[in-house]
Amino acid sequence: MKKIQILMVHGGMTFKNEKDYLHYLKTKKVTTAKKIYWDVDFEEKLGKGFVRNGG
Repeated sequence: MKKIQILMVHGGMTFKNEKDYLHYLKTKKVTTAKKIYWDVDFEEKLGKGFVRNGG
């Protein structure tokens, strides 16, 4: 069976200037709660016609 390959590209946040970046750092809410990421069951949701390469 031929599988379709998906390339996931992720990145970070960008800021217009240093002032905006520092404001973000100072006001960002920090938590110790466990975060459930969207890719935990990614392969299961796609089905058997897809394959995931890499990390």
